[in-house]
Amino acid sequence: FNLGTSSKGNSFATQRELDEHVSHKLQVGGPSRSMDLELQSATISDDAQCVEMWTLRIIIGGLLGTLALPMLLLLLSLFGFTAGGIAAGSCAAICQRNSGQIARGSCFATAQSVAMRGLRGACCLPVVLFMCLVG
Repeated sequence: FNLGTSSKGNSFATQRELDEHVSHKLQVGGPSRSMDLELQSATISDDAQCVEMWTLRIIIGGLLGTLALPMLLLLLSLFGFTAGGIAAGSCAAICQRNSGQIARGSCFATAQSVAMRGLRGACCLPVVLFMCLVG
């Protein structure tokens, strides 16, 4: 991370370093054209880094959003929630056996419903809200 580089090659890693540099310049010789150019260069560099960071975040968010649904279905199948029902001997089977009666609308019931219906089942409100939190 770099707030900018002055015309003389000084690099400012923090806002404090930049402020100290400006303060020193003001004490030594007052404001000058070169100091204005240094500050302008630092601001332009900071703006470019901000744009770069947001672009990267948007790309990563898009990838996560695209991959989140298939990953959810994969995770459900790994835990034992399959299109044919609960897989024997799986984590889901153990949870179902230990829980007894599964309540309608519970996380377990929703997971099984989503797994059985595939992508169509993934468009229910609880899953959409979960994906919003992930993204």
